Amino acid sequence: GNGSGSGIERCTGRAVTREGAGKFADRLLPLPGFLCNNIMAQHQEVQAALALTGHFLDRHIWSARKSEPPPEREKLLGTEQ
Repeated sequence: GNGSGSGIERCTGRAVTREGAGKFADRLLPLPGFLCNNIMAQHQEVQAALALTGHFLDRHIWSARKSEPPPEREKLLGTEQ
């Protein structure tokens, strides 16, 4: 946890492994490696990071305010209408 990417357990807060999640394993959101390590992000990992942050933004902001995600986010995700 010193910012060098060596302490993923500190970076992830309440993250758990698939094995440790038990019956909730199907509800886990993947934590892209580039979020805690000093590595180049791949397209798939950026998509996973947007899904991860989107989950919490939707839960705590957009749904609470009965609003929609900004169109720029949809464009990044490739889900624009």
